[in-house]
Formats: sequence, structure tokens, C-alpha cells
Amino acid sequence: MAQGWYIFSSYIEPINPSIDQLLAPVYNSLIIAKDGEGLAYLPNFDFNGIGDLNNGEGYMVKLSSANDLTITGTKLMPETYVMNLEQGWNMFAYLRDSDADLEQMLAPIIDEIIIVKTFDGTAFLPDWDYNGIGDLKPGEGYQAKMNASVTFYYPQN
Repeated sequence: MAQGWYIFSSYIEPINPSIDQLLAPVYNSLIIAKDGEGLAYLPNFDFNGIGDLNNGEGYMVKLSSANDLTITGTKLMPETYVMNLEQGWNMFAYLRDSDADLEQMLAPIIDEIIIVKTFDGTAFLPDWDYNGIGDLKPGEGYQAKMNASVTFYYPQN
């Protein structure tokens, strides 16, 4: 995970899903973690407003220095996990264990996408036929603004 803001996700169902336990390996550089609803984990105040990591969601973290995070648990089967994105802004996970073309992965919902962004602001804008992101990547999370609420499944690994 890069220094500064980063959006992460996981294709692993963690053994211990509590966000404070999950992020313990990066505790010394972690400033804040936030979920898509704006709930926060503030390690310096021992405050966990997020609770447990939810499969299918992305999480923003701010780090004082770059750090690696390893999550142990059971690999999710992306083709059996329903992804729900609401109208407006969302943070979502990429649940596959290998890179894949963003447009192929999001094809079932592409007509409802306004924009998809990475942690560094790189964008996919379907109405402009612009894909600066390219592939979705394991471990990374994404932000999306949607015209309408949608559900979809990722294809199997």
C-alpha cells in the first residue's frame, strides 16, 4: 500500500475480520481507515467505528509510509458473491485473484456507470470511451459513481 491515501480490498475472507486486527500489521504507519459510508478506524484513539471488513467493499487507508498488508483466510469464489452498488458513490472490491480487463469485468453494469476511479484518481469514463485504469487488480479497491443501484457477479477465477 502506497504512502498517503490508498484504497484496498481483498478476495480473502479473513480469519479475523475486525478491521483493527486486519490492519494490525500496518499499525505503525496507519493514520486512518474509512469505509464507503465514511465510518472510520482511528488507531491513535483506539476507535473502531468500522467493525468488521465486509466482503465486496473497498476501504480507504491513509498511511504515513508505504507498507505491505497480508490477509490470511479463505479465498472467496467471486462468481457466487453478489456485488451491490448503490446509486451515487460506492467503494467496491475486486474479488478475483488475477488481473482482468475492467470493461469485461463490469460489462453487465457498464450502462449505469458514470465513473470508476482508483486511489490515485486514474479513471474509467464509459460515456467518453476512456479507460485509464485498464485492468482491475487483486488487493486494490475502487470508487464508482452509479446512475442507478445495480447488482452483479464477477466471473470465476
